[in-house]
Amino acid sequence: LALTGVSRYYSLKKFINITTLLLILVSILFGISYLKSIAAILQHGITWHIFIIAITIYLIWINKRVYFNSPLKPDYIIGSITLLFSFLILFIGYATSTLVISEFALIAGFWGITLFMGGFKLLQKLIWPLLYLFFVSSSIEGAFDILTPFYRKSTAFLSVYFANILSNDTIISGTYIRLPTMVLNVADEC
Repeated sequence: LALTGVSRYYSLKKFINITTLLLILVSILFGISYLKSIAAILQHGITWHIFIIAITIYLIWINKRVYFNSPLKPDYIIGSITLLFSFLILFIGYATSTLVISEFALIAGFWGITLFMGGFKLLQKLIWPLLYLFFVSSSIEGAFDILTPFYRKSTAFLSVYFANILSNDTIISGTYIRLPTMVLNVADEC
């Protein structure tokens, strides 16, 4: 009985080492394959874009027991088709020098790997972290740039409104809030 326990321990340890090595190998190959997509994301500079991927991987990692508690049924055909489609998107983005398309290729690659490893059941479990990956795209930043003036004016208006309710003398002029002792400008981040 003791020898059986020891042999199970060593076979589990061997399995974990093989699994870890395969995971590292797949991660390296994935990084090399989507180097252009990662370069497109890094072209913004080291901003919040690159951290979206890290946060997504962290969210999946801390909830791994919830996501991977049942046996996975890989869908090799749909996963391979999705990966090939992501490579096509990557090629189109590279050929047309369109960064947004290259960024979407990385997202499609993550979706393809998920389908390949666990099929639609795993994709359904990981849907929110995988949808969160869309924030890595510069098109989301472009949408925020379009909405920024609206947010700034709304923030200024609401601030003045609530300040006046609390009996503070404030005046609004565009995105400037005039107080009795100072003038504040609502920043883009607000």
